[in-house]
Amino acid sequence: MAPGFGSGGDTLNPVFQAKLHIPMANPGGVTRVIMREDEVQGIPKLEEHFKRNPLAYSGAQIELIGLLGRDVLAATRFTYDGLVGTLRLDFDLKAMGLA
Repeated sequence: MAPGFGSGGDTLNPVFQAKLHIPMANPGGVTRVIMREDEVQGIPKLEEHFKRNPLAYSGAQIELIGLLGRDVLAATRFTYDGLVGTLRLDFDLKAMGLA
């Protein structure tokens, strides 16, 4: 267990070893995969929340198994285009220690 802090205040969370695997393509069509293994904290009551509020993508129910934390988000640019429903993620691989 490890101390954490979230929208609900101070928490005590379980700790897990996790592998982040994000496939992506650059504008030239070259595909690359970001793989990063790290110690992560569990999110309190995540499963309970999504049992009451299920997620869906293209009409099919999906399972949320985690969220990107501040350590990854600090090296990421999000561009959301609500008019066409797209999300673009740009990662600074040097800042993430992956370049």
